[in-house]
Amino acid sequence: MRYSKPTPTEVIDRRTAGQISDDEMMQVLLDWTFTFGRVPVSGSVSADAYEPGSWDEIERAYYRGLLTDDEIGRLMERNKDALEQAARSA
Repeated sequence: MRYSKPTPTEVIDRRTAGQISDDEMMQVLLDWTFTFGRVPVSGSVSADAYEPGSWDEIERAYYRGLLTDDEIGRLMERNKDALEQAARSA
């Protein structure tokens, strides 16, 4: 059987289910190389679509109450440069 890396959502769900600790979850997420959602462009025309990235899973978990303010703050600080770059390219 081939092992596939869990998604951020799966890591957060494992913590919620008590399978891993808060620290274990944060270590995995702090080491994660996130991707950021974007609107695809064909030529110079933006598509009427959104391609989500793995960071969207972090935001969704936060809005569902599965990450604390401190946890999302630490993740945002760790990914500050990438978040700023994603915002500039939006």
